[in-house]
Amino acid sequence: MDAPLSPVLLQEVMTAFEQIKNLPFPVHVSDIYGKFLFANAAAYKLFRLQDERDLASFNIISCFEDPGERDHLLRQVRKVSAGQWVEDLTARLHIEDEHYKIRFASMPFFENQK
Repeated sequence: MDAPLSPVLLQEVMTAFEQIKNLPFPVHVSDIYGKFLFANAAAYKLFRLQDERDLASFNIISCFEDPGERDHLLRQVRKVSAGQWVEDLTARLHIEDEHYKIRFASMPFFENQK
C-alpha cells in the first residue's frame, strides 16, 4: 500500500481543487484507493454526504457497479502526465438506490512526477 500524500502534494491538490470547487457539477478529489479527500457541494449531494465525517469515511470504490471498471479507469488515468486532463471517461455508479452512468474528466497528481 502506498504512503499517504505528502504535505507538499496534498497542498498542490488542494490548490487545484480550490480553483474548480464552485463549478455547478460534482467535483471531488480521491486518493489512489478511492478515499475522498475533497468534494464540492454538488458532489456532497450526489454521493449523499452530510458532513466532513461522511467525507472522511467515504470511498468511491463502493459505488462502482463493476469494480473492474474502476481498475480500467485507473489504467487510463495513469497513462497521462501529472497535471494533464484525461477526458471522456465513463463509469456506472450505484449510489444508495439509484444507478448513474456518468461521463467525467480526471487530472492525476503524482507524488513522484513523471
